[in-house]
Amino acid sequence: MRNKFIVFEGIDGSGKTSISKCLVRELIKRGIYAIRYEDVEYKYSGFNSIKEFVINNCSPHASFMFYIASAIHKSDVIRKLLQDSWVVCDRYVYSTIAHHIAKGVSKEFADCVFENSTIIKPDYFLLMTVDESVRLRRVAERSNSTKDDFIEKKYGTQPFVKEQILKGYNPIIIDNSDEGIHKKVNEICSLLLKP
Repeated sequence: MRNKFIVFEGIDGSGKTSISKCLVRELIKRGIYAIRYEDVEYKYSGFNSIKEFVINNCSPHASFMFYIASAIHKSDVIRKLLQDSWVVCDRYVYSTIAHHIAKGVSKEFADCVFENSTIIKPDYFLLMTVDESVRLRRVAERSNSTKDDFIEKKYGTQPFVKEQILKGYNPIIIDNSDEGIHKKVNEICSLLLKP
C-alpha cells in the first residue's frame, strides 16, 4: 500500500493534536509505520526562527507569502518522509489560507497562489469540528491557550470565519464533540484503511 498523507485542520480546541497523536500510535499498532510531522519538525526549523518577526511586523499579504513559502518547504520535507512512512500533520496550508483570508487576503489571491505552488495535496484532509461548549472547556484546560483561543465561535467571529473557509476546501468533517478519543481514532482508521 502506498504511504498516505493525512492532514488534520480545525480551530483551536477541536482536538487536532490529541487525535493526530493517538492516530499515529494506532496506525503503528496496526503495522503501519507512521509519524507526525510535528514530531520531526524541529529538524527543519529554519522558517520558525523568523515567525515572531513576521507575526509582529508584516501586513497580511506579506505574512501570507511567508507562510506559503514555509508550507512549500514543509511540503518538500513531507514528500521525503512519505518515501518511508505515512505522515500525519496537525495543521497544514489550509489553516494558513483560512487565517489570512480572515485577516483580509482575498480568497482568489490565496487560491491562485496555493493552486500554482508545489505544495503537496493530502490524501485525506480531515476537519475536526466540535460543540462550542466542549471546545471552550478544552481551551480552558490547556496551559498554552491565548486570549484569542477563547473567542467564541459565533457568526462573524474569527473562529467562525476560519471554520467556514476550511469547510470550503471540501474536507472530510469529523465531529469530535464526544470524549471517546479511541473510538474516534478507530472510526478514522476505518476510513483510512478501507479498501
